[in-house]
Amino acid sequence: MQYAKLAKPFRDQSPEQLKQALKTQKANCGLIATKPPIATSEAKIDSRGALQLRGYFDTRPSRLSYELDFLSLRGEWKPLKLNVHVKPPEEK
Repeated sequence: MQYAKLAKPFRDQSPEQLKQALKTQKANCGLIATKPPIATSEAKIDSRGALQLRGYFDTRPSRLSYELDFLSLRGEWKPLKLNVHVKPPEEK
C-alpha cells in the first residue's frame, strides 16, 4: 500500500504506527488472502461520507476481524481507518 495514496486523516498517523499495529496483531496475510471476507453488516456510507466495511475472515486457530473505512477523494476510495483484530473464534 502506498502511504501517499491514503486519506489525509490516515496519513496523519506515522507509517511506523501502522507497521507496529500489524506486527502486534501477528496477522498471517498469506492465509487471509485465501479466504473470502464474511460481512457482519451491510456496507454503508456514514455521516462523514466514509464507506464502512465490517466483517471477518474465517481462519483457524484465530479469527481476523476487520473494521475498514474509506473516503472518496477525487474519485478514488482511500483508506481512512483500518482496525484489525486477531482473536479466538469464540470471541466474535
